[in-house]
Amino acid sequence: MAGSLDKLNRVRLSGALATALVLALVLGPLAVVAGRAEFGARLGAADWAALRFTLLQASLSALISVGLAIPVARALSRRDFPGRGALVLLMGAPFILPVLVAVLGLLAVFGRAGLLNSALLWAGFEPVSIYGLHGVVVAHVFFNLPLATRLILQGWQAIPGERLRLAAALGFSPRDMARHLERPM
Repeated sequence: MAGSLDKLNRVRLSGALATALVLALVLGPLAVVAGRAEFGARLGAADWAALRFTLLQASLSALISVGLAIPVARALSRRDFPGRGALVLLMGAPFILPVLVAVLGLLAVFGRAGLLNSALLWAGFEPVSIYGLHGVVVAHVFFNLPLATRLILQGWQAIPGERLRLAAALGFSPRDMARHLERPM
């Protein structure tokens, strides 16, 4: 019993250290730049607005990308269907497309005269705007979702088949499978 508590404490400590390291790597450079700035050169309202916008769009992009990547990767790792390999291969397209081509493609679908707004107008709904926060998040999700899906999928495909069979033989529920096999990967 004491050994398992020791292990749990080591895991928590390593998690806390990793979190502290990431925070130091993110906030450290910002603190150094702010500290070396001239005394009269403080961040103005526009600077704070840009920082807030950046943090908001980055957080939304990351949450949406990972939130969608987990079920997609889970479906791809658990099911074999015709075209699965082609779909995984197609997820590499955002990385080989020039950024300008990808942006023009997003505008062709989501722009003012894009396919989505044309369909919405035809159906009698208000058009949506891709310009501003929505557009930045859509563009980031376009690039980040395939990457997150492929990384999670690779982790789950690395789980040995014997562990999956053993978990099935032990009667693991889907929640237990996620907790003990998938989440650690």
